[in-house]
Amino acid sequence: MRCLVSALIFVGVASIWRDNDPKRSHRKQLESQAKLLKSQQPKKQLVAYWEGYTEGGVKPYPIEEVPEDVKYIPIAFIAPLMLPGDQPNKATGWTFDANFVYSKQEIIAGIKKINERDTDQLVLLSLLDCPEVQWHQVDIPKFAENIVADAREMGIKGFDLDLESGMPSKVFKDKFVSLAKNLKKFGPEMIVTMVSMGLPYDKQIVSAVKDDIFHLTTMRYWDTQEDLFTRFSEILGPEKVGIGVMTITTSPEMVNTIAEFECDRGSNIMMLWSLTRDVKPCSYTDDGYWRTMLNTKFVGCEAGDTSLVQRKPPVSLSYLNATLSLRDRESGSGCSQDPWSIKQSENLAMAKN
Repeated sequence: MRCLVSALIFVGVASIWRDNDPKRSHRKQLESQAKLLKSQQPKKQLVAYWEGYTEGGVKPYPIEEVPEDVKYIPIAFIAPLMLPGDQPNKATGWTFDANFVYSKQEIIAGIKKINERDTDQLVLLSLLDCPEVQWHQVDIPKFAENIVADAREMGIKGFDLDLESGMPSKVFKDKFVSLAKNLKKFGPEMIVTMVSMGLPYDKQIVSAVKDDIFHLTTMRYWDTQEDLFTRFSEILGPEKVGIGVMTITTSPEMVNTIAEFECDRGSNIMMLWSLTRDVKPCSYTDDGYWRTMLNTKFVGCEAGDTSLVQRKPPVSLSYLNATLSLRDRESGSGCSQDPWSIKQSENLAMAKN
């Protein structure tokens, strides 16, 4: 009995000692802090573009049908527009791409439905200039004031700036910097994002507006883009930089590699171009195949943990390339047509109200 009592006393003293051990307490504190920080980390999210125009003869689904697992929904594309009364090279208006198969009223109604959901999805306007009206031909402060006012009425939550333009190189940086800063000036509650393929002035632009932009995604879809991720992460931090992938162009194997890379680096976003192309008539795979890959491999992962990443993609690149090649030979086209390859003067003249 005496031995039992002694043993119980020893266990009790040992337990008290462990609870009061400074090293053990510090370790517990660090573990608690790590759990707290992990719980406070922004959830990994998808950016996926909704193209309102027909791709390869395939009509896009209405914007309100964008799946709820897409956080950011940029509408591609919105162009600057000369309004009656605008001075030469001082455009102040904007328009949806005239190739859109939905009217402005239908799109606004769809945005309203998205905003009424019990979700935190954000619809953005993706801004891309056109050959007839480039950013150096725009009165940027007035343009920003006008489009922000319209965006508020439409229920738009921000703007996505495509860092591509045919404007003269000497004004490239200054115009994009001015555009980003004026959008934030007139719409401080709006988020401003950027998408880059790594053109020469992009790093200077991002450096100049790093406090104004919410996140940046890359769009050099034919490779892993790790160099672009590193370049912009040095400015914004890895959590604000995401790599973009494109239906068909970015193979399932490459999506796997990119997702692992981003998860390991602490990125919180990954981008898909586009929802409109991610349908069977365009991809020759299941509807939403690329979006589902991103959800499985990126949104479902944690930094340093790739257990949820499928090592073997369900559809091989060779199969996808073969079907794409066959389709293009049969139809003479595909789902890769750029909307701005069509004469923009006709687009703008036909813009829907």
